[in-house]
Amino acid sequence: MPVRVAGLVRRFTAQASDPVEVLAGIDLEIPASQFVALLGPSGCGKSTLLRLVAGLDTPDGGSVLVGGRPVRRREPLESIAFVFQEAQLLPWRTLIKNVLLPLELRGMALGERRDRALHMLDKVGLGDARERYPAQLSGGMQLRGSLARALVTEPRLLLLDEPFAALDEITRQRLDGLIQELWHERRFTALFVTHSLREAVFLAERAIMFSRRPAHVVADRPIEFPGGRTAELRGLPAYNELVERLYQDLLTAEGGA
Repeated sequence: MPVRVAGLVRRFTAQASDPVEVLAGIDLEIPASQFVALLGPSGCGKSTLLRLVAGLDTPDGGSVLVGGRPVRRREPLESIAFVFQEAQLLPWRTLIKNVLLPLELRGMALGERRDRALHMLDKVGLGDARERYPAQLSGGMQLRGSLARALVTEPRLLLLDEPFAALDEITRQRLDGLIQELWHERRFTALFVTHSLREAVFLAERAIMFSRRPAHVVADRPIEFPGGRTAELRGLPAYNELVERLYQDLLTAEGGA
């Protein structure tokens, strides 16, 4: 599902202060099935951009088109799924009932939605934990559950807002590999906010670097590697060269170069 952002502006106003411009006329064209990493200094507006694309916020100017349709607040597109920084599983529902929830809200028959939820839990390696409650799961397991809940709807656009930032490095790399596997299988469009340059180079086909606010695009780099993304990629010179280029882009975004 393609995404087109044109002249996007967002301002926030705190009490007794002037409006703060976060996004200043952002233009982006993202083709269907592309995996894009969104990078930049903290607070530059990456998460705000995701919320605008999801229809969870309203721009002060410009437009967002998803699949050729305008995105409007309170009128979310069913083909969009969002994975937040925290798993946000409902504590009173078991894992499988959390994953079932979006299908339940759509009115899908119980048998079909249970089959789909079980299949997705198996895909993320949580089939044996389906009857546990969130409090009985590790942080990594909760995030895998959140990912299963997002993907069970078979979205055409997946938005991910630093979902693995709080995890240890081993768990994070395992989940990066899982995201890659699921993306290759389903070919959804993905917008992935991260502060990790290494994660961006491992996952994405394209990296977009934003400046400090008001955000504008500092760099837009293709990330091309032959073959699949495996753990061995992280040891290749080409991988580390791209990480270094993105680091230089980040210095520019920070105003340090």
